[in-house]
Amino acid sequence: MTIPSYRLSLVFAMLGSLFFATDLEAKQRVQFAGVAFVGGKADAAATMPYVTQLIGRSEFQSSSKKLAQEIIQIDREDLRFLVSGEGGASVDSGGAIATALAISAESFRDNRTSLENTMKLSIRAQILTFDFSSKRIISAFPIYSASVKIYNDNTDMEALREDLVIKTLVANPEDPGKSIFDKAREKLGDLQLNKGWNVNLQVRNVTINPPAVAILKKNNISERTYKSWLAASFSSGVSDVHEVPVLPYTQGQAVNEMRLRFDEGNDISFSLPPADFAVDLVARGFGTKVLGSSTATITKTHGVGMEVHFSDVAFNEKYFSENMQMGRVVKYNKKTQVSEWPIYEEVQLVLINELMSQMDSPQKKWVERHVKGKRKFRDVAKKMRAVSSEIIERIKG
Repeated sequence: MTIPSYRLSLVFAMLGSLFFATDLEAKQRVQFAGVAFVGGKADAAATMPYVTQLIGRSEFQSSSKKLAQEIIQIDREDLRFLVSGEGGASVDSGGAIATALAISAESFRDNRTSLENTMKLSIRAQILTFDFSSKRIISAFPIYSASVKIYNDNTDMEALREDLVIKTLVANPEDPGKSIFDKAREKLGDLQLNKGWNVNLQVRNVTINPPAVAILKKNNISERTYKSWLAASFSSGVSDVHEVPVLPYTQGQAVNEMRLRFDEGNDISFSLPPADFAVDLVARGFGTKVLGSSTATITKTHGVGMEVHFSDVAFNEKYFSENMQMGRVVKYNKKTQVSEWPIYEEVQLVLINELMSQMDSPQKKWVERHVKGKRKFRDVAKKMRAVSSEIIERIKG
């Protein structure tokens, strides 16, 4: 007996629907809990005043909803994202595995020179995965974005800052794909979310030596703000280069606790897993030296000094403990007035990222230039490879 073609089509459609439904059931469901802010209401408002002001604005609400809708459309073989009202639950519901975009810091740098004035905004965030039922953080991937705008003496500075927040956090038509929302959406496409990692790494302590404190005071930067910036910058460097999670730095909070404020208005505390490996950082100092000059120009080097220590928490064994340095040589017109702090920040970011890139395959020329003291290359290289094999690779499993 011959089966009519329309019936065959119906059978194949039914089988296809069945296989599709089975495939969806096989995927782990992960709730996207939306945008959160590290710290409680008062803390977030104090440390991120311009970002948190966006919560009540329609532009932020619509962009946040758009982000959620785009995330649930991400096609992954291992899991599917849900949101509240579409298979997901509210942040109060006690649902199981969830992820959120947690904003952790904003940093404005006003750089006024004789050539031009610029305002730079840096926003630090984390893609957090957690278990709502046990209120436990599973992993944290740091992400970072920055935007710069030129301004003049007639610029409305409040409007300028608000515009920078929108461009850096939500979307920047002039530089697409670079906002925090853009980067979160991209990373969630392949980030490991549905299971814990083998071991955990965390920036544990940040110490600022007196010479560095003096430069911070000169630039009206609080020690607390700088410690958070340096810890977040180092965490981002590790995560970006090696694609591993790094537990959040918990300055001023309980060591094993992280408090989040969700855009639903809920303040919820989550426990952090214990760190198996720790990074301790020391900001040694910042300095500028004149290398030479002519009748019209002057050449300077802007340098930073920083100690980096990787250690095993349980056994207090140090894998790497070195005093690092880096400088940037710049030639200026003698009439040019320059703000040095933004240069120090940029140099320190470069040092962090280059150090992370050296861990797998140390280069003798780089080590001799940036590791202070009479250290043999083979000894430093051995320690770098130990960080790579004993810490980074063990996190990956």
